[in-house]
Amino acid sequence: MPSQTEAAYMAGIMDGEGTFSITKGRQNRIYKNGERSQKPYYALHINAYNTNKKLLDWVVENIGGTFYTHKDNPKKPNWKSRHMVFFSNRENMEALINLILPYLVIKKEQALVALRFLSLHGLPRPQEREELRREMLRLNDSWQRPKYSKSVTTNTPNISLDMKIESELCGDVQSGPGVIQETDYL
Repeated sequence: MPSQTEAAYMAGIMDGEGTFSITKGRQNRIYKNGERSQKPYYALHINAYNTNKKLLDWVVENIGGTFYTHKDNPKKPNWKSRHMVFFSNRENMEALINLILPYLVIKKEQALVALRFLSLHGLPRPQEREELRREMLRLNDSWQRPKYSKSVTTNTPNISLDMKIESELCGDVQSGPGVIQETDYL
């Protein structure tokens, strides 16, 4: 059984590198009388991704799950390999969610939707599954920025030639508008 520290660490991994999603597919059935049916089915997916294999090895050793490595993309030779841990059965998913739920910050609502989805196991309730799938999509899309965002204006004050913006010095375009005198860093 993982410690509270390990559970909190795993929650941090899921908040930053993990996904909770519900997918919908169609199951084709052909009956003896020749009739066909396309019955919808739903599946919960809980995964964590990272380019650092050591992190996901820790997850498998201490929390559980199944490890998988995505093959390198030959069209993008500078990209690192992407590794994934996924939780594949209902009992493991439920145990993981209950373990990390008290420590989740960003994806707590997604975890609660996932638990509600798991509670429908064995029950013929496609409308509820569809509602939960749509709720998960809404939650997962709510943090993303718009696909076509306008250019960003900054509040950086006019600067003189002997100053540089901190983000130019660090190579971090996400930094705030802090300004550093050249004499301060030379």
